[in-house]
Amino acid sequence: MNTPEDLAKALFPSQKLSEKLVNMLTSTKPAGWSHRSNAPYYKKVYALEIKEAIDAMIQTGENIIYYYSQWCTPETGVSSQTLYNRVNQSIRFLVEPQNGLDKAGIYERWYDSVKVERVRELGVRISFLAGLSGTDGLKPVLVAPREGKPVWYRKMTDWIEDSDNWEPFTQDNLALSPEEIVDIKTMLSTVRGVQYAVDERHISIIRTSL
Repeated sequence: MNTPEDLAKALFPSQKLSEKLVNMLTSTKPAGWSHRSNAPYYKKVYALEIKEAIDAMIQTGENIIYYYSQWCTPETGVSSQTLYNRVNQSIRFLVEPQNGLDKAGIYERWYDSVKVERVRELGVRISFLAGLSGTDGLKPVLVAPREGKPVWYRKMTDWIEDSDNWEPFTQDNLALSPEEIVDIKTMLSTVRGVQYAVDERHISIIRTSL
């Protein structure tokens, strides 16, 4: 069986070019990283872990969020920067062709349609870019403009205004910022006859009186 060294010698008689090809084929770091760079999460095990979440994202169109409150605790010892590195390096291993995990190019196309960002005091979020059309099962979600309100928010206000509706209002799978949590709690505090619980992921409201 040909080794990376054999392939390099056959393709490039120059020693310098040969060494570059060997390094590319045998590297344990993302393409373009120097040997001095540290990439502890650029591994198959982490790529396969995030692949499960990405598959669900492609299927449902929902965002992925690594909450700081869950991942960055005294028990885990994981910092926000470490979490960000883990997400990015895992994705890089998954999509880079030399690693053989994305033979159909599905995850490379997915990666081109999303953004990975740090959301202050919330976590690391992977979300579809607004305005992209899905292909091969990709279903980007168009985010409501800042001046508008999401559908769940309008449903919540409709519930508040309908004093005859005594069924509890609940909304899960949110990604509220600290500012949004304060705004919602402030708004609900002015509503008579309700009790509520609001956090970054969930809203529950019950009616206690008219």
